[in-house]
Amino acid sequence: MDLSIPFYDQDIKLGPSGGGWFRNSNVASAFHGATDFNTSPVSVFDVCAAAEGTVLARAGDALTLSHTTGQGRTFRTVYLHMDLGSSPHAVGDSVQRGEFLGRTDPTQQPLHLHFGVAVPRPAFAYGGASIASFWHFIDPWGVYDYRAGSYLPTTGRIFESPIAGATRTVQWRAQPVAKTIPIARTTPEYREIVRVQARTRRGTNLGGTFPAEQEQFLVWVRDDPDFFLVPLSQASDRTMEFELVTLLREAFVHGKKVRLEYRHAGDLRYIMAAWVNA
Repeated sequence: MDLSIPFYDQDIKLGPSGGGWFRNSNVASAFHGATDFNTSPVSVFDVCAAAEGTVLARAGDALTLSHTTGQGRTFRTVYLHMDLGSSPHAVGDSVQRGEFLGRTDPTQQPLHLHFGVAVPRPAFAYGGASIASFWHFIDPWGVYDYRAGSYLPTTGRIFESPIAGATRTVQWRAQPVAKTIPIARTTPEYREIVRVQARTRRGTNLGGTFPAEQEQFLVWVRDDPDFFLVPLSQASDRTMEFELVTLLREAFVHGKKVRLEYRHAGDLRYIMAAWVNA
């Protein structure tokens, strides 16, 4: 397997406070079988494909991709706690490594991506019992011990135990993938601007005023409850932000529809370009 980290945001951490872990005890109910990722501070973030593959299933808050290695072996990657309404892919769609899959679900608490890697295991006999063929979640980081025909944890706490046996770590590609693919997105069609709002007050944040970093031009388009924005910190100059705000304001005043290119930064959508339907 040849995997990339399934996100773009470099603020996402792997660790107890940032949020990646497997299980740290031998209690059956403690089994996790995946890695948890979140941002610090916690926020919604974009999720991307860890490898080239095909969308195998999407249900509830889970998206599953099927992959085939260059040697013809199959494996799956699973992405849980996703907002599937943000995903542009249907079952059967082909996806490229690093391609946008959707965003994490803000209603999930704690907010995070649960990322798993699974491989098929043929039927085998163990301890006098016949074990059927199953998909096994493995540890792509090589933390688990490999014994008894499957990946199992060492005794006691994982990170305090010696690693024994033949761990099979996955080769991870260099990050960030954000440098290799475009992550900007566009609204699906031209839509009418139904509301605009300017936040331009400078000065100390007293009595409900906006600090300088919150100077923004906000845009709402029809059939979308959330706003898009353009930062206004340099609007006094003839910057591209100024030109973009002028274009959007004129479109709103004259009732012309627009199509927006935007990027996410946490939960906010920053407008990068706009097209006006003349």
